[in-house]
Amino acid sequence: MKKILVASHGHLATGIQSSVEILTGMADQITAIDCYIDESDSTPKIEEFIESVGPGDEGVIFTDIYGGSVFQKVVLLQPEKRGIVHVTGMNLGLVIETLI
Repeated sequence: MKKILVASHGHLATGIQSSVEILTGMADQITAIDCYIDESDSTPKIEEFIESVGPGDEGVIFTDIYGGSVFQKVVLLQPEKRGIVHVTGMNLGLVIETLI
């Protein structure tokens, strides 16, 4: 199974998820995490996604800005050790192409 996480500063992640729903109807296959919209820490949500990717799954994490704080949170969790690909500089077209 393909599992995709989009994580961003502000509401970009849920915005991409919303656009994916309008264009493909497949938003349920995406986990979106909007970071820094309140005082909560997004790290546990990212960890939960990483843990949910099993050996038979294809996992991809998209973040918005290379070197940004969301990118750094993901890098520190080392998702590549579980076979998860981390792509930064995400955009709607890239997420849809990966999903389909």
